[in-house]
Amino acid sequence: MHILLAGDNRAELKKSVKADMLRMRTSAKTIAKIIGMKSKVKLVFAKKLTPDTILRLISSAKVRRNDIFLFYFTGHGNRAQSDSEWPAMYFSKPKIHLDLEQVISRINKKHPRLSLIICDSCNRSSSNARSFQDELDSTEIPQDYTRDSLKKLFGYKGTIIACAARPGEKAWSCKHGALFTGIFLTQIVEEISRPSPSWGHLLSMTKKMCHHVQSPMTKYKIN
Repeated sequence: MHILLAGDNRAELKKSVKADMLRMRTSAKTIAKIIGMKSKVKLVFAKKLTPDTILRLISSAKVRRNDIFLFYFTGHGNRAQSDSEWPAMYFSKPKIHLDLEQVISRINKKHPRLSLIICDSCNRSSSNARSFQDELDSTEIPQDYTRDSLKKLFGYKGTIIACAARPGEKAWSCKHGALFTGIFLTQIVEEISRPSPSWGHLLSMTKKMCHHVQSPMTKYKIN
């Protein structure tokens, strides 16, 4: 499993970003271990957080036909392309952005068996700042997974794309991490307790649990 995690920990929401990166790294490595895959983790933050670094790490990854590729970004976001529904990831130092569309295209060219592309950021032009609350519910994924259910969920072939907000909308976070990330990880736990876990149901429930403050966007094509 290729795990590429990027976060803008030099922005004012650095506590939230650090919490998100830790949660996603721990969860992804645990999943890889339980389903019997080796994990290759790359963390991109601070001075290394540039468009060139992210795209280079994707291009240089040695992806085999049965591999999973997870890309995750947490931080600011805006709308650099008005014709794209997906946000641009905004890096506060230097002030530059990278369209999520470019990441999607670059990963697709590597042809992993399953790609998960997740962006937890705002998706609006007027402000880069994620909305902040003192507290939001946060649940970490436990270690005691049901192995067969996890293998089924991560055994699909295809592409899953998810971002925290629709065009024109903010995303929410607190010092313990972003709302969308926390709910997404929690829903993985909920999903593997079902007899027939599926990404469609998981993503639908994630959107439902977020709807009171933001409207996540998801697209998936799996078989």
